[in-house]
Amino acid sequence: NVMGLNSPDSAILSAVISRLLSFAMILGIGFLLLVSLVLSTGLAALGDFLNSLAPQSLHLMQIVNFLISFVIVYLLFAMIFKFLPDAVIAWRDVWPGAFLTATLFTLGKYILGLYLGTSSVGSSYGAAGSLVILLLWVEFFAQILFFSAEFTRV
Repeated sequence: NVMGLNSPDSAILSAVISRLLSFAMILGIGFLLLVSLVLSTGLAALGDFLNSLAPQSLHLMQIVNFLISFVIVYLLFAMIFKFLPDAVIAWRDVWPGAFLTATLFTLGKYILGLYLGTSSVGSSYGAAGSLVILLLWVEFFAQILFFSAEFTRV
């Protein structure tokens, strides 16, 4: 019995391959977000160096750092909204959702950084504080992603 294109085995294989590709894309995007973080750190270090040479350049480097980080996050979320759903989504529908997600992500990252920098969430829980902070970050990111995905769908 030759396995045809419409057999249950090929449907299962197709679903597994689709999910593996989606998982690989999420890992790749996570890696690119990590690279973005490293790039932001490098630009911040370069800004400190340039600040010692020319104090006026600090604000310019902060603006450049913000813009580069925002554009990278914007493009990554656009890829998520375009390629991960099972539905076909037009690029004209993806761009506003990706912009909203990148804006909320960047703003939330700043606010969460201020909160974690001024509060003692980590010390309140002792050794498990880093786990609490990680869970707080994951919850924040998931809420933004779900809200923006719904915005993109609508």
